[in-house]
Amino acid sequence: MLPEPRHHHAGAIVGDNVYVIGGLNSRRTLTGRPRPLASCLCYQLGERQWTQLPDLQVPRAYHGCAAAQGTLFAVGGRDKRGRLLDSIECWEPSSQRWRVLTEPLSLGRMGAAVAASGKVVCVAGGVARTDDGRLWLLADVDCYDLQARRWYRGPRLPWPVCLGSLVSTGSGVLVHVGGLSLCSEGAAGGATVEKVPVAGGAIFGKAFQQPDPGAAVDARAFRSRSDVLFWDPSSADGRWKSLCPLPEPRHGSGAAVCINGTIT
Repeated sequence: MLPEPRHHHAGAIVGDNVYVIGGLNSRRTLTGRPRPLASCLCYQLGERQWTQLPDLQVPRAYHGCAAAQGTLFAVGGRDKRGRLLDSIECWEPSSQRWRVLTEPLSLGRMGAAVAASGKVVCVAGGVARTDDGRLWLLADVDCYDLQARRWYRGPRLPWPVCLGSLVSTGSGVLVHVGGLSLCSEGAAGGATVEKVPVAGGAIFGKAFQQPDPGAAVDARAFRSRSDVLFWDPSSADGRWKSLCPLPEPRHGSGAAVCINGTIT
């Protein structure tokens, strides 16, 4: 078991080590907000024991994590003040420290699905807040090229979604599983999204909360999805396509690729 309880953390595998990054537990701030954790853990499969890693520079929860070229990437999330983070922290086992990537996300983002495909880290969907205070459910897929050290835009998901799972197969194909979307989006087919200019570009999605920051988000406006989508970056048309759906809708779940290529 974990040395301490936590939820809404992120994790990844590098070699024979399982990493658990950030998240939440029962601790709260003085204002009653959940207090994200900066602590990080590593489970060494060979030694069958947990060890403590240096803390993240910024405590975060509702973030994503991926491993590429032996480096961990903790992407976005939410801090203790409820702000959505655009920062990305990198963990290199050889240096034993976290550093902040100099190329952040275009906008603070939480609840995104994150995975690495070769030398590219992909960030799919999630929730962002624009300068006018509105919260947006995103259809965007942003890709960070580790070699070129730059972001580029991948093909949009068919609908805005958050809290899905993203995995990469051995051949580099990305698979997006489930997630949470607005009830107004149909069970199948594409969705109409709005284009919103932001610094350095634009986002594509649907607003689900007006500028009043004190207004509660109505959970009844959302539904879990059973869709399973895949994108082959080497494909000529470069679109997300459908696979066999889940037996039942779900969001906030985990997914992994087994040695034989199956997705669990």
